Amino acid sequence: RQRELACEARVRLDGRRGLKLMTLAIPELSGAITAYRLPLSVADPQAVRTALWERFRIEINMVEHTDGPFLRVSTHFYNSLHDLDMLAQAVDAVLA
Repeated sequence: RQRELACEARVRLDGRRGLKLMTLAIPELSGAITAYRLPLSVADPQAVRTALWERFRIEINMVEHTDGPFLRVSTHFYNSLHDLDMLAQAVDAVLA
């Protein structure tokens, strides 16, 4: 279930508002976590994290990486496709 949700997250988020999937999409090497590099135009990654929480009550982690800041999505058994749709809409709003 978690891997299935992570795959659905890839479909909804990769390329959206400049997000770039950084996690391997090989099923045998994938799990419940996916990471997306933020667009270079994002000056303050922590502001994105804060906005997702304050405006949409979506808790997400930002990871600093040599390739740029990554937005990390952790899907779990209690998440739903609706949750992923809400995340995609929130990303649209915050990165607009």
